[in-house]
Amino acid sequence: FLGEVLFKSATFKASSRITGCTFSNNLNFTDVTVNRAFDFSESTFQGVNDFTGTKFEGAAIFNVCNFKLNDNVSDAAHKSNSTAPNFTATIFEIPPNLSYLSLPEPEDINEKMAAAKFRRLKELAEDGKNHLAEARFFRYEMLCRRGYEESKLFSFFITLYDKISRFSLSVTRPFVALIGFMILFWGIYVVLRTGLNIDQLKMAPIGDLLLYSAHNALPLIGANSDQKLALVNTLFGGYESRPIYFGIASFFQNLIGLGLYFLILLAIRSYFRMR
Repeated sequence: FLGEVLFKSATFKASSRITGCTFSNNLNFTDVTVNRAFDFSESTFQGVNDFTGTKFEGAAIFNVCNFKLNDNVSDAAHKSNSTAPNFTATIFEIPPNLSYLSLPEPEDINEKMAAAKFRRLKELAEDGKNHLAEARFFRYEMLCRRGYEESKLFSFFITLYDKISRFSLSVTRPFVALIGFMILFWGIYVVLRTGLNIDQLKMAPIGDLLLYSAHNALPLIGANSDQKLALVNTLFGGYESRPIYFGIASFFQNLIGLGLYFLILLAIRSYFRMR
């Protein structure tokens, strides 16, 4: 379909399918009544797709559908509004399976309507017990909310949460961040210990400082262990003799490690919930 496609207020009394089709422009499927199953499988939607007010009394099938905006779509004003299907006020007697719905990430979209679309998709995924799709649409909704209804600080934390763990969809990212901060603070401890003096660098307990950083990176596991106490005694002669700047750096590393440790556990929990 090269032009706009209009099904507004139509009624489909028998099972219908439009599979493997490409909608190169906008699709208006509003206020439609579908009495039986309707299959859109393997179709590509490249415009603004509106299903507002439609009632699906049978199964609505969107398996392996791809929603990706076409640069030539006629309604250029809606380009920032995402090509995600608008299921606002759409009634599904049988929750659709949205697990294989392909949508571009809304990286540069800060539109209320786009956030509402993803919120509705999240609700439908929750109704259909598609936990992975639910988590994915929640992430998209939060990304769309940045900059228009939340404070700048909250928007910053949304971006940070996404970069570190993709809203708990990634275990690898916070783990890599934890290792990265461990190496970073190891370097800080070496600088604090030696002042980058060549002679002191040659004599510095590099390995012990690495172990010290590793213990601080996992505050719930290694920060208060007997090994950590022995390490502090070896490096400083005890906590009382530890320089204050080492204590301050250790506190911030403990804080960062605790946050990343929490995100790793949250991602693992989310993974098993999705399974």
